[in-house]
Amino acid sequence: MPPTSDPGPDADRPLEFGTAGIRGPLGDGPHQLNVGTVRHVADGLALHLLATDPSAARRGVVVGHDARHWSSEFAQVVTDRLQRAGLDVLVFDSAVPTPLVSRTTAQLAAGAGVMVTASHNPASDNGIKVFGPDGVLLSAPADTQVADAVARVAAGAATGARATPPGTVEHLGGVDGDEPAVTSFLHDALELAGPGTDRTPTVATTALHGVGGALLGRLLDAAGVPHSAVAEQLAPDPDFPSVPFPNPEEPHVLDLVLDLAARTGAEVALANDPDADRVAVALRRADGTYWTLTGDEVGALLAHEVLRTGRDVPGALVATTLVSSRLVPAMATAAGVAAAVTPTGFKWLCRATLDRPGSVQLLAYEEALGYAVGPATTDKDGIATALVVVRALERLPRRDGQGLDGALQDLFDDLARQFGAHRTANGSVRLDVPAGPVVARLRGTTSVAGTAVTTEDEPVPGTVRWLLQDDTRVVLRGSGTEPKAKFYVEARVPVGDDVRAAWREAAARADAVSAATEALLRAAAR
Repeated sequence: MPPTSDPGPDADRPLEFGTAGIRGPLGDGPHQLNVGTVRHVADGLALHLLATDPSAARRGVVVGHDARHWSSEFAQVVTDRLQRAGLDVLVFDSAVPTPLVSRTTAQLAAGAGVMVTASHNPASDNGIKVFGPDGVLLSAPADTQVADAVARVAAGAATGARATPPGTVEHLGGVDGDEPAVTSFLHDALELAGPGTDRTPTVATTALHGVGGALLGRLLDAAGVPHSAVAEQLAPDPDFPSVPFPNPEEPHVLDLVLDLAARTGAEVALANDPDADRVAVALRRADGTYWTLTGDEVGALLAHEVLRTGRDVPGALVATTLVSSRLVPAMATAAGVAAAVTPTGFKWLCRATLDRPGSVQLLAYEEALGYAVGPATTDKDGIATALVVVRALERLPRRDGQGLDGALQDLFDDLARQFGAHRTANGSVRLDVPAGPVVARLRGTTSVAGTAVTTEDEPVPGTVRWLLQDDTRVVLRGSGTEPKAKFYVEARVPVGDDVRAAWREAAARADAVSAATEALLRAAAR
């Protein structure tokens, strides 16, 4: 069994299936992740599939896992329980990135996909993500139907199905092999990114002790991108020993890859999170330091690229979330491309085109370093996106002697002149109490950092959004995966004669409102 941890105040409350899966600390009991709770998830999923989509039994369920503690064992439990219920299973033979599971599920039109991972959570956690036949994370009504089935199994009101004969198992190989699932992923990623130029940058990468290193390395090799990897973070290690948190958004997590980039003179640094569905990007400046891009800055670069190449595609659509920058929707609208703004999470983002018949996904992105580029990408993908970012950067116009950082700043300056200087300053507050009531206590706030709140709404339950008098936007919500409240601040300042002055003003506004918002949250949590 997984190691037992302190049960804490929620020891009597079982883990619940939600956000298209389940995630929590490893340990004994129904409130933590262990063989028993994983069995409940597998049995509930099997009951749902057999009741709603009988053909799923022969189309099968794709099962993959990362390299966290107990991931391999949990994947075996899922495989055994699905087989027992009469469902065929298509299983990866070693630890693989999440994007490989979602894409394979869609390409094979499987009945569902299951990935055992806790993504960027601490080493003490694990979890399960469930994808529908289209490779998109489960959403309504399937998510609640599976959740209900899992709850019934956990409560003893239903038992797992048993079939004679049991389902079969087909092996899909691993990231180092040449089986169709992997070679198809690499082929599609190369096609998506397109050919290189004579200015392909050198790249430094890190897998942050996760499972993305081997596949990203193969992709960069195939694309002819010169690269080096942080050796001490390349092999999977479930304890993530060299980082405070295995999350590329956290402070100092990128230190080793930036050190490697500086030593090798790499123009670009790339960091995947442990299951490689997200990617962080940094660029070398002329002075040798590195500019770590925000998720919204990478989103704007990708939007520029896909709108350049795909704006004339019939039904073209760009999707962002309500906490992401307002810049990309403005860019899409100006290009004559539809823009969708969804709740947070890729269960909504990649379903934006599916919910709009005739539409074609050019880009779906969220500020938390998640990106899905192109119509065939059904969940955020930090590996294929990494190559797309490299190609987008090398295609930027450059003046003589100008580096990638200068070329990208020129792009952002041009966008600021057209749409205003957008500057974000996001953050979070870790809590010892539930985040929902803390956020709710701030409803009715009349001013932030001395600027009046002109409108307040609740775009989705549990989320509070303010628009301030100076056009600064603030969004507050509780995290769906961690015990913290998140806040998202974006200032937007029109550009006059001096674009630098607009950037400075936008940064000052965003920073002031961000600090004030954090203080409000901390006070509300007392």
